[in-house]
Amino acid sequence: MRIALCGAHGVGKSTILKELKEKLPHYAISLESLTRKAVSGADKLNLGTTDESQTILSKAYYHKFLTSPVNYISSRHLVDVLAYTYYIANKKENIKPETKSMIEGLLENIIVRNIFDVVFYIPVEFEIPKEELNKEFREGQVDLEYQKTIDALILNILNKFKIKYILLTGSVEQRIKTVLDIVKFKEGVAL
Repeated sequence: MRIALCGAHGVGKSTILKELKEKLPHYAISLESLTRKAVSGADKLNLGTTDESQTILSKAYYHKFLTSPVNYISSRHLVDVLAYTYYIANKKENIKPETKSMIEGLLENIIVRNIFDVVFYIPVEFEIPKEELNKEFREGQVDLEYQKTIDALILNILNKFKIKYILLTGSVEQRIKTVLDIVKFKEGVAL
């Protein structure tokens, strides 16, 4: 079964994946961010992201999803990439319309190919503590309104593209239990 988590930065995707890595050892779990691997130069990854960077990034995720093993959990979905692309296009006006269309096409292809059996959407539920914001995110990504805007864009894209998703909320333990219950149900085996 292939699973994707989607949600804005700071909603707990990495925390969930670290826990799942122990509980689902037969799954390849993508903890690393392709974002940092796909685009050279960390300065291109924040609000100054270029059209070229978003193209490289979306194609890297797309390729990763197409070549992922059968039992795979991803920390991102192309929904996330598209949400950040929309945000950057609106904020900086440096994303070409054809780039947005290309990423939308890649997303549609992921949907048509039914790459992911389950998509979990993790909404913004808790404020990120200031010390975590300063430690974890680069300049331009510390604004809580930015996080909420990305969250709204992700939800909008999920609905626009009619992607079925399971809402993943509550404490880390509750979220882990939800994922494990779905995996158990879908695989038809006891964990």
